[in-house]
Amino acid sequence: AAAGGGGGGGRNLGPVEAGTMYQDALDKTFELKGSQPVPVAAASLSTRQFVVYRFAVHVVTLLAQHLQVSVPQVALASALPAVSADLGNNHGHNAFGRSFFVQRQPRLTLFVRVERLESAGDLLLLLIHCMAHLAAGQLHRDTDPVFVRHLYTSLRVCLQDLFHRRVSDHQQLAAVTAAATGPEARAAAVDQALALCTAAPPPAAAGEQMMPPLLGKLQAGSAAFDARVQTLQAEVARATLGDMTAQDDLRAVEARLQRLQREHAAASKQHRG
Repeated sequence: AAAGGGGGGGRNLGPVEAGTMYQDALDKTFELKGSQPVPVAAASLSTRQFVVYRFAVHVVTLLAQHLQVSVPQVALASALPAVSADLGNNHGHNAFGRSFFVQRQPRLTLFVRVERLESAGDLLLLLIHCMAHLAAGQLHRDTDPVFVRHLYTSLRVCLQDLFHRRVSDHQQLAAVTAAATGPEARAAAVDQALALCTAAPPPAAAGEQMMPPLLGKLQAGSAAFDARVQTLQAEVARATLGDMTAQDDLRAVEARLQRLQREHAAASKQHRG
């Protein structure tokens, strides 16, 4: 059975409903129902959703290392359980209480609503929030000073990781700054290089076009894999057909041999007579 979860729906939100605490706008639209999370298989995701899901796994692993907590398995769910004393998931003072659920047995698992995959930024914020709560040892109160401390630590870790990844991807930063002479020239060169590093990506279109380069590679790989599967299936079909033909030929030979044996037996009997 699941134990110790996320969630805070139903009529048990308390102060959140009264407007005294922040609750995520999308989180307000979710409903908690049933007694267990309803898992969503990663294999059923679109290419873009799968990329975002793998990003979530990376972020959770990164934060767990820095917060020194166990790394939870990240799972997706189409529905999360209703508030229950047995589950301990009455977390009305959590801004994302209806968007996640923590199951501790048989393995620590962080269930996240599959709808959260539609925005990588929203998902990142939710994961930072969840991991800070796990590090604080409680999931129900956003005003806990220990949670707030871990929240800021998580933000720092993610922002630092983002900086290093963006800068390391642009070797031009080191090149232009090294070539510049004088304080003003160096400052201008750094500003120019950083503008390249931190330039916002073009506006994302809906659906599969939100990550064109990466999606193109993944889709090409998927198409190649599908083509290989079809080729192998055709080879198996030909081999099967060939095997069936060989079996038919063998049966024909056996039938002819039996006919010859009968004819020989009949001729021998006639000769003796």
